[in-house]
Amino acid sequence: MKLKLVFAIAFIFPILSFAQSAKPKEQQIAKEFVEDIMQERYEKALSLCDTLFKVKVSQSMLQQIRNGLVQQLGSLKNIISTSQQPYKEDQLIILYSQFEKGNLDLKVLTNKDFTVSGFYMAPHKEAYNQATNPNAYDIQSGNLLLPGTLLIPKSDNKHKLVILVHGSGPGDRDETLGQIKPFMDLAEGLLKNGIASYRYDKRTFVNPGSLPADYTIDDEVTTDVFNIIEHFSSNDTFRNYKIYVIGHSLGAMLAPRIAKEAGDKISGIVMMAAPARKLSDIILEQTKYLDSLFPGKEQDEALRMTARQLHYMHSPAFNERSPLDSLLLNQPASYWLSLKSYNQVGTITGLRLPVLILQGEKDYQVRMTDFNIWKQNTKGMSNFTYKSYPGLSHLFMSSNGIPSPKDYQGEKHIPDYVITDLSKWIINQK
Repeated sequence: MKLKLVFAIAFIFPILSFAQSAKPKEQQIAKEFVEDIMQERYEKALSLCDTLFKVKVSQSMLQQIRNGLVQQLGSLKNIISTSQQPYKEDQLIILYSQFEKGNLDLKVLTNKDFTVSGFYMAPHKEAYNQATNPNAYDIQSGNLLLPGTLLIPKSDNKHKLVILVHGSGPGDRDETLGQIKPFMDLAEGLLKNGIASYRYDKRTFVNPGSLPADYTIDDEVTTDVFNIIEHFSSNDTFRNYKIYVIGHSLGAMLAPRIAKEAGDKISGIVMMAAPARKLSDIILEQTKYLDSLFPGKEQDEALRMTARQLHYMHSPAFNERSPLDSLLLNQPASYWLSLKSYNQVGTITGLRLPVLILQGEKDYQVRMTDFNIWKQNTKGMSNFTYKSYPGLSHLFMSSNGIPSPKDYQGEKHIPDYVITDLSKWIINQK
């Protein structure tokens, strides 16, 4: 599993995620595992893991995890708190960790033999509730309550509501990456321009255990978005609002699918850094690019693994029973098959509602290649508007020098001119 890639480029996919009575031995193992990684004792860290985890993850991958964390957040300063929750027959230990440049939840899954069987990282869950945040607004979606934030302008005469849809992985409502919070930037910027917004904690952030074992892209993303759209469109308070969906990265790729299914319940979509090609092919392209930036044995190994997995996924042998270790990012075959069956370019050409496609020209994750594919395939269609921004990254923030994971370091914000363009487009839609 290309874990540095997963962390650094925001195609972050969950291994698992889940805080109950402490079992000191399990928590001690989890803490030791994390400290070994951060102190570059990779062989020792792997000695704490079960056999299956060792098959999937090498010392070089642990090194890439550590390097990715240090690049993003600096060194580990302190483990602020430890919590625990059962997951099936195992336990998930959550280490709320303080780094030089921000905080993060490091999550370690331990089994009944007291060995490590899973590891990933996610933004720390803030206590968003009505007592501390009057804008908190939760929506029930199937078997899970999705916590969110609803911002409504004081003078709400425009009656426009935006729903923000994340990129890949366990994203919180702000789409937090280190010190960067792009969805908060968008929501607060839209608010200043008289546009309401709703952003929510993604299902894989709230409780990945709510997903079935054979989950699909709809289980991860689109079903929850449909339920949110249905909530607002059927709510008397918002009945006269025009609803727009703003998707970023994977969320942008799925925006045509969302629009097609939602029908006249939404009035337009905005696609920011939208992949027009297959996600699996883009992941290989990203891996090659990072290999060129950070040449070395570990990166070469990651590239070979990604290429091997992609080759298998393009072969006739790939089917719904394919083992996890043969697939990209350890996602189940059901997930990749659901993506394989989705043609986002073909879907978008059948849409008649307004579409705005935005792209950062220094985005090395979803490239101008994708932006141009969208343009070429919708050429002459009057409901499409396109704009690209020189000097902006995948997160629509400044990128200095050669595009790289360093673009996501430190505190940055989406420029006002991007939010102005976005706001004007929404306001001008009738």
